[in-house]
Amino acid sequence: MSKSNRVRCISAAAFSSVLMAFGSIALADEQIVSISPSAPAFGESDTSIVLSIDYATNPANEGATGLGVKIFYDNTLLSADDLALNEALGGQPQIAGISADTNDDDNDPTTNEKIIVAWLQKNTTGLSPEPIPWPETDHTDGVKLYDLTFGRKDADFSGKTTINFRLDTAAGFDAKADSVEVIFKDDETAPEITLSETSVTIEAVGANYFGRQLYGIFRFCSHDHRNRQ
Repeated sequence: MSKSNRVRCISAAAFSSVLMAFGSIALADEQIVSISPSAPAFGESDTSIVLSIDYATNPANEGATGLGVKIFYDNTLLSADDLALNEALGGQPQIAGISADTNDDDNDPTTNEKIIVAWLQKNTTGLSPEPIPWPETDHTDGVKLYDLTFGRKDADFSGKTTINFRLDTAAGFDAKADSVEVIFKDDETAPEITLSETSVTIEAVGANYFGRQLYGIFRFCSHDHRNRQ
């Protein structure tokens, strides 16, 4: 075989290997963690919020050997007050508790504390135990891992802070978990609403949203049909 043919053969083999590598990356299963509501916020008078930490897989309803979830946050603004596990998940849950983020594991200098929770699959009893894939419940449409209650540390703060995730996935899975911003709202005045047969008037006077004064009067008029907002 000539040198040029050998080069072409090697190049083709290398290209095929690259394609296979990209294909395996694209087809990798995922363990997905998210927060509900997706845009959490403290109202002016709210002292706490409850976040649902949710789990899914891609493809859907895939069993795994377990999962570790680390949540990072700023403890000058948020306090982790309560954590309620979903017992229907089964497995062997482990709550490592709260610890300082001394090594900046999420690469975010604005966070300084983390909560660690993990699950391991369990085996059946007997001489030849077989592992039970985790979670032990259907999660085709996703499932709650736990409810996390955050308290508001600084009643005077308005703005936002970030919650980050880091996942320790089971073998054969990639991690997917997006950071979420928590909003702290300030001095909101509830709208004043008046109704009549032909008009709807909505007045918001002196609403302060992150330091900006917003004033507005919106009128919607109708003659032969109902008003819609």
